[in-house]
Amino acid sequence: MHRGAAIVLACHVCAGCAPDSASDHGFADSGSPGIKLSVNFDGDGFEGSLSFCADDAGAGTVFLPIATDPVRISYLAALTVANSKVIWTTAPGTSSFGYPLCVKNGSEISVLTSGRIGTVASYTASTGQPRWTSLSSDGPGERGNTYSVVPVYDSSTFLVSHGGGSADPSRDVPGGLLAFDELGRIAHTWAEPDSAEIYSSPAAVPRTPGYGVFIGSGGERRGGSLHGVEYTRTDGFRSYFAVPSACSTGGFVASPVVGDLSGDGALDVVGTDFCGTVHAVSQDGEPRWQAKSSTPFGTANPLLVELSGDGILDVVAAFASANPSLPVTISAPAHSEVLALDGPTGSILWRRELDDWVFASPVSADIDQDGIEDVVVQAASLNAGRLLVLNGTDGSEVMSFPFGRSSGTPIFGDFDDNGGLDLLFTDVAADRLSTKLFWLEFADVPFDPARAYSGFRGSDHKGSR
Repeated sequence: MHRGAAIVLACHVCAGCAPDSASDHGFADSGSPGIKLSVNFDGDGFEGSLSFCADDAGAGTVFLPIATDPVRISYLAALTVANSKVIWTTAPGTSSFGYPLCVKNGSEISVLTSGRIGTVASYTASTGQPRWTSLSSDGPGERGNTYSVVPVYDSSTFLVSHGGGSADPSRDVPGGLLAFDELGRIAHTWAEPDSAEIYSSPAAVPRTPGYGVFIGSGGERRGGSLHGVEYTRTDGFRSYFAVPSACSTGGFVASPVVGDLSGDGALDVVGTDFCGTVHAVSQDGEPRWQAKSSTPFGTANPLLVELSGDGILDVVAAFASANPSLPVTISAPAHSEVLALDGPTGSILWRRELDDWVFASPVSADIDQDGIEDVVVQAASLNAGRLLVLNGTDGSEVMSFPFGRSSGTPIFGDFDDNGGLDLLFTDVAADRLSTKLFWLEFADVPFDPARAYSGFRGSDHKGSR
């Protein structure tokens, strides 16, 4: 293990932990080198992405979306950092998918989470008490999965994507977007113009007169586009561009990201399609550049991070030779490609090939303290996983850890408020029936509270969907 890094927490979470008994499960010495604390629950696989929410006193809660196999009944678990206890879980079958979003309502903090049954639900963060659940009149058979929730208008309005599909195979129900208020009341809807499904989550940025919302459509077997959609609270949604994928079959499964790729102050949109192409366009939909990977499946969200030292954002994109949604591809040898691309031109800065699958979205921080961000990826094989730190300058390996088999995005922060950089990430067992949460501390790396650590929306990010 690299000097300056120590694992200070690991825990298992499971569907059998009721809110009134979860706090009885304390942490014990696991006996594993470097792992100081652990709590074990069996029967669960990790689903979605981690989030961390701190209250005004600095105390924090980690939220983990969990799914049970084989029926994939999802729920949400809350774990406090202060006393290392699971404090509550929602009931099995409640919504929990994508990135749990913390929202402050005066002195109260709530968490919004979405699910496989077409819902968005709000819970009191400290107790898990349900506040409301929103479900369209179409019902779960018409809505499909909902993904990560995005706040707009100072968190008085929220946007979420939904997958579409239908319980009736003769119907073709498009994916789309929903806008709802702080009480879960749906105000506006948008349907994918070509009736394609949606697996990605939206990105939203201010754009006169309201917001520009960017969403990818299409799936593993059906074409789709990277869409620009205008949203205002008065008029709702209006499509204004669509960039088709470069795939003969397949659309945009990964979620788009937004940033300034040229240094001119104007925002650009980056999306990765399912067949290995990175698309960069202006927020008006004008083409900037395309780059092609030699590895086909793009399920990880791209990362925007400065790697060249010129003060301009670059792009990191990961592609894998398999996709968990297409089991037939898992029989092939594991392989992934991580590409670092120059922000203004899309030219390749470096390329790193791995004998693993990278399904989780990469994140970044300057782990080796050389002044350039390093890229953190989670790599999986059939029976194991590892967390890799890649040098931001050339993609060489800075350090690795023998766990990290997951499709959920890691999250950076200072979770024990000691000034050092911490990383939370998950490791899913090969049978997908147990999950470990790891807390990795980089003791020699200071945490900078003034910056947003790279990833989807910085350290307040969402994961693969």
